[in-house]
Amino acid sequence: MLRLIQDQLQAVYRTDAPDVRDYLMDRDAVEAMLGQDARPADEWVLVRQDGDVLDLGVYIHADHLATLSGASGLAAAAHDSFRAFCAAIEGVSH
Repeated sequence: MLRLIQDQLQAVYRTDAPDVRDYLMDRDAVEAMLGQDARPADEWVLVRQDGDVLDLGVYIHADHLATLSGASGLAAAAHDSFRAFCAAIEGVSH
């Protein structure tokens, strides 16, 4: 589903980007970077620069990813799982 969302956003904005799925992080990775006191969130986009090196990570809550994995397409995801769909769009769009 994330790839479908990314493809649609890229078509609208006429851009091309690496596959967002290559940058997915789980909650453990987010906590490792931000600490266990990090506020709960449906999605995070994390960027870290160290000299010439830029690290990028995208977190979308595991429940949302699971919900979206069962959707039959973008329209079904938007209709049946709006909150998960919006969290995914927010994370992918960055």
